[in-house]
Amino acid sequence: MKITVDEQKCDLCGICIDVCPDVFEKKGKRIVVAETPAAHDWSVCNACLANCPKGAITVQEQSGQKRT
Repeated sequence: MKITVDEQKCDLCGICIDVCPDVFEKKGKRIVVAETPAAHDWSVCNACLANCPKGAITVQEQSGQKRT
């Protein structure tokens, strides 16, 4: 599973950090995926995707399927 934040779309609102604090963190003027995000069942939880108002988060499954 690969999680990315599109810096062009992200407006630094921090909702992803509020919803998934073990996965996202703010570094300077960027929101990034934590170096070692907590183990998480992404097939069930799509909270960061559902709550990002800018659609800046993409989750790519190992199968290659992308969710935004």
